[in-house]
Amino acid sequence: MKYLLIGVLLSFSQLLLAQEDGKEKDKKDTKIKTYVSFYGNKSFLQNEAKYFNFSFGLKAKCKYKIGFGYSWLRGNFKTEEYPVNTTDYPDALAQTRTDAKFYSVSFEPILLTEKKINISTPVHIGVSEVISDYQVGTLNYNNYYQGNPVFASVGVDFDFRLLGFMKLGFNLGYRYVLSDLELAQETFSTPLMGFGIKIGGMCK
Repeated sequence: MKYLLIGVLLSFSQLLLAQEDGKEKDKKDTKIKTYVSFYGNKSFLQNEAKYFNFSFGLKAKCKYKIGFGYSWLRGNFKTEEYPVNTTDYPDALAQTRTDAKFYSVSFEPILLTEKKINISTPVHIGVSEVISDYQVGTLNYNNYYQGNPVFASVGVDFDFRLLGFMKLGFNLGYRYVLSDLELAQETFSTPLMGFGIKIGGMCK
């Protein structure tokens, strides 16, 4: 009977400790925290355009993130597949170059929260800044298009614990750009894959 009572007391104390630990985790999960991420992305299937990405915002209750994103081409996208109309631009050579930047707001539900991995599904909606030039000489270009097409992207992010508040990220996604410039529509509407570093604590 004595050992049974000791066992019951030990079990009850473990239950209380587990409940307190759960309460502490709940408290942590209800906090609003900040996050920052730096990514290097690359499009595939359609072209080899490469991007830098920066985003920051708030993580609420380890349930979702809201924030802002900014990405830009690592270098001008050059091609001879979309030459400008030589009737309208008689001095144009075959090559064009295009630069693009993307500004967005984001909403990111967090689907899985484990100690070493978090999985989320970011959605970005925003506007882009697209500038396209045509070649007129060996090193000379003239501008023929400048616009701000809207875009949207959706993806899956995998965050892995690295050191302290630093995480290694891997993402897959698709971005769609709605533009009256065929080059921008077809080049920047593409699947994306990337790796990056994130600053912010893991959930759990």
